[in-house]
Parts: sequence; C-alpha cells; structure tokens
Amino acid sequence: MYDLMISLLAPADPYEIDQWVEEQVERLREAGKPHDLLLGRLVRARPHQGGHWLIKVDRRARAGPPEKDVVLAAIVIDLERLGLRPALFASTGRARALAEPRRSSHTPARVTARCGPRARRSPPI
Repeated sequence: MYDLMISLLAPADPYEIDQWVEEQVERLREAGKPHDLLLGRLVRARPHQGGHWLIKVDRRARAGPPEKDVVLAAIVIDLERLGLRPALFASTGRARALAEPRRSSHTPARVTARCGPRARRSPPI
C-alpha cells in the first residue's frame, strides 16, 4: 500500500530527459530498499496533478510520521539537487491518519460582543 506520492517537475522539456530521470529514480530506488522505503514506478502525471512525473512511495515498514523520516528526506533532497522540484503528497485515504489530532483542551474562543473604541465603528459578528 502506497501512502505517499512524490511529484516531479522537469527543468527542461520532460520528453527530452525521460531516460535520465528514470536512471536517477532507479538509483534512488536502490538506495531506499535497504531501509524499507520503496519507490514505485515512475509514471507520467496528468496536467491536473501538478508535475511531469509521479512516484508512489511505500513506507509501510517504516515507523514515525513522514515529516520525520530521514531516508525519505534524503531522497527528496537528492531529487531537488537534480533540479526536479519534488513535491511530497499524502494520499487522500491516509490524510486523516497523518494529520495531527485536534486538542480538545484548546477550543477556539467564540467572540460574541465587541468592546472598545472600534466597537462603535464596526458591525457585530
């Protein structure tokens, strides 16, 4: 089950550098295997997906949130150094599990009345 995706954007015409990008992603794929971070196939993105290629990322065997995953961070940094402008996305099925839970002790205050000099000039909420 892939729970993350990396979107890549080419610095030049993506059709001219397809093979080079595939070679670089394969190198990073091999680097992530010993650490149980699996990069899926490099696929062409659709225009509404925001990049030229997409790579699905499987972190099932890794513990902790993705923002604290050092191996994942190293792969994203390598993609950035290659000039591919990576963007990391969580899949919609896992978004709630990855989000920090809301604290019940910090409920937002509700403003019911305005006080002070601005109260006369602005309408009540």
